Amino acid sequence: MERGQGGGDHRQLTAVNRYAGRRVQGDVSARRLSLTLALAALALAACSGGGNGDLATVNSPSPVATASTGATASAAPSANTPAATQSSTAAPTHAVTSAAASPHATATSRPTAVKTSASPAPTGPAACPNNSSSTSLAMNNDPTASPYPYTFAPKSVSVACGGTVKVTNNTVVDHNVTPTHGGFTATDVPPTMTASMRFSFRGSYGFECTLHPTMTGTVNVT
Repeated sequence: MERGQGGGDHRQLTAVNRYAGRRVQGDVSARRLSLTLALAALALAACSGGGNGDLATVNSPSPVATASTGATASAAPSANTPAATQSSTAAPTHAVTSAAASPHATATSRPTAVKTSASPAPTGPAACPNNSSSTSLAMNNDPTASPYPYTFAPKSVSVACGGTVKVTNNTVVDHNVTPTHGGFTATDVPPTMTASMRFSFRGSYGFECTLHPTMTGTVNVT
């Protein structure tokens, strides 16, 4: 009888344990289900929030539109916009300064018709007309002359203005008649040859032979 009662108690205890285990498993499953539902709700809420954020981003004005609006507002004249006021004030000031500091305005304002033509240079005396008057001048040997034994003879001659002086070389060497201070053109006279020199302006002209500097003379044109 005791064994039968013990077997019944054991079966009753096993049934109770099974019931308790099933109940615990049911509670765990219910909690898992609740946690899953809660996570799903959070995920849905997060998705809903992200969607609204995207919509807000799409509906928000773009930076380009904002910049364009700002440019339009800046371009429009407004007493409350210091930038526009400063720009409109600076423009005429810059123009006035540029006009005042320009060196070309001063340069063009100078009169250019002040210069006068230079006075004509005074003209020299008119040349005398050519005429047939002439005089003779010789180049001779002169043993007394030193260091060159040559001389002009005479040493001074006179001729009418427009006349000629005929110079004859009576030596065996070359000579020339060269002005010492200008007034006529130098002339070479080979040995035994004669050269004619015309003087068209009045004055007194010294001359020499550059080959023999001790040979000197004077022509007086009257």
